[in-house]
Amino acid sequence: MTLRPDIQAIVDTLQDLGVIEQNSQVNGEMKGTTEGLVYILTVNKEKKYVLKVDRPQSISCAELLLATYPGSSLLPKLLYTDPHGNYILYTYTAGTTHYKRGAKIDWLTGIVTGLLNHYETSSAPQWGRLEMPRDSWAEFNRISLEEARSNVGDILPAEDYDKVQALSG
Repeated sequence: MTLRPDIQAIVDTLQDLGVIEQNSQVNGEMKGTTEGLVYILTVNKEKKYVLKVDRPQSISCAELLLATYPGSSLLPKLLYTDPHGNYILYTYTAGTTHYKRGAKIDWLTGIVTGLLNHYETSSAPQWGRLEMPRDSWAEFNRISLEEARSNVGDILPAEDYDKVQALSG
């Protein structure tokens, strides 16, 4: 994101639309690996909402994920998507993403039972990464293998690359 949006104007719009309470306030910008900007909104000093501002393509993907699994206890609830696709609002979920999350067996089991067991087939016309969409899963795998081979070079023997290529179709 190159331009910093007027976050207070977005909050005002959400308040005017009745999506969030009039006393909702921006609690600060979050840090992370996303390219977009992520803000926590509070109501009476309690964290209640997440406002994510990003490219429309990224917002669309986030909206699709949250709309596909509205009953998942692992994902936040989608509350609003900007009609222009510039931001999305969803419920705040307390927790951690990468440390002090407990035994791996427990959280992996939770991911499987709370999300993966409810997998919905995607109707997306393309595969892969947002910035490098491909027409098929096979094409995505083939190009990813070529890129891996270019990056790793001769560290792995040619037979390993051939085996992966054979497995991926």
